Amino acid sequence: MVAHVVVPASVAADAPITHIDAELIITAESPGDVMDILRAVPAYAASEILLDMGFYIADFCRTQSFTPEKTAVVFYIMMQTHTFATSTPHENFQPSAELFTKFLHTHMVQRPPYSEAVFSLPDGQAIMDFAFTTYFRHFQLYKYVFTPEPVVALHFNIPKPPEVAVPAEDPPAAAVDAESEGEAAEATDAAEAEQADEAALAATAAKSEDPPAPADGGEEPAEVDEHEQALNNFQESLLKTLGADDLAEALQNKLDGLTL
Repeated sequence: MVAHVVVPASVAADAPITHIDAELIITAESPGDVMDILRAVPAYAASEILLDMGFYIADFCRTQSFTPEKTAVVFYIMMQTHTFATSTPHENFQPSAELFTKFLHTHMVQRPPYSEAVFSLPDGQAIMDFAFTTYFRHFQLYKYVFTPEPVVALHFNIPKPPEVAVPAEDPPAAAVDAESEGEAAEATDAAEAEQADEAALAATAAKSEDPPAPADGGEEPAEVDEHEQALNNFQESLLKTLGADDLAEALQNKLDGLTL
């Protein structure tokens, strides 16, 4: 007949094994019987790795000659630590170790209703050594196996902003400078073209005007009209046909005819 085992109230609700399971584990005759008992526990039957972890916890409790109450609490502390450690894919070794230590101390001090002294000081030291040489030694492996791959799905719901008339922006400084330079170049070209036109007009006007007066005070050239040009031509022809004596008389007669 299985004796009744009293499990602390803080453990009973979340304990992975019942008081009957703890009693059966302690009184099992062989390791095979322990494995059969754990396979009937849903918390350990789901995975061969958890089943193996539960077997070593049971073997430790049997080696320490723990009572069924102590055995149930050890199973509870280890399962709570494992659940917390694998609850996030991020690194949480230190928080997991602190949680384990907190649970252990809670069951080493008699201070109801906050804690209940289930373990003695040597029991607590033995449990801590066992946890850190088994579970926490392979902490990263447990996290790798039991932590789901993180999948991030982001959804954004951004309201459409009201339409606001945007004032015309001033052109960039570089564009303003380029435009100013272009206008200055066009103005320079226009001024140069105007000066060239004025110079051309001045040159044309200079050609049409009479030659300037001599700088040394010489006599101004007489205006040449058609009569004088004809007279000059006539004089040249007389010089060729008449002698020097007859030239004066011929000129006088010609001049008298022109003046009449």
